[in-house]
Amino acid sequence: MFVGCGGSGAREPPSAKNRAEPDGGVQTLVRERVPGGYVSIVGRRYTYLGRTHSELESREQPAGMRLRGGSSGGVSIEPGQHSPLEMLVSHGCVGVHVYALAYAMLRDAKNSVIAQVGGTTTRFKKVTIPESFDPDGVLVYALLAPGENDVITRTPSGRVVYNERWRGREALSCSRPSSAEGEVEGDIG
Repeated sequence: MFVGCGGSGAREPPSAKNRAEPDGGVQTLVRERVPGGYVSIVGRRYTYLGRTHSELESREQPAGMRLRGGSSGGVSIEPGQHSPLEMLVSHGCVGVHVYALAYAMLRDAKNSVIAQVGGTTTRFKKVTIPESFDPDGVLVYALLAPGENDVITRTPSGRVVYNERWRGREALSCSRPSSAEGEVEGDIG
């Protein structure tokens, strides 16, 4: 026990307070087949600076191999976020195949999300996040087509509440099975 001033008299040493620690672990929410293997979206709970946090991360699994990696950042699924859609796009390679996985926290489950590029429209799939993650919405995801994708969120009445351009699949060189490119966050267009 650590003795401190005031309160309960106990406190953590500074080194323990600033460490991210597992708290409920990792749970796979989506496993999507892509050429060369799978990409997954996982929910992750952890404690950092004395608070429990929940977020979504992407991972990849080349054919015949174990699930690996974790994104360099994640999408927060906690209450208190103000954007109708908080999104990341994970660009990378599974084997020698390129992918662009868009995944997001949709704050209002009644809304719908699409990506448009050229004459192609891709509808985002919805997944309910387990209550143990204390989500503030639903997970939506899609594999983006090559080029600049306009990601649009609409209310049931058709009103646009979010519209942002995101880069889709690129002509990356995927000569090595483990050449993940990481995350792209924010407006690319």
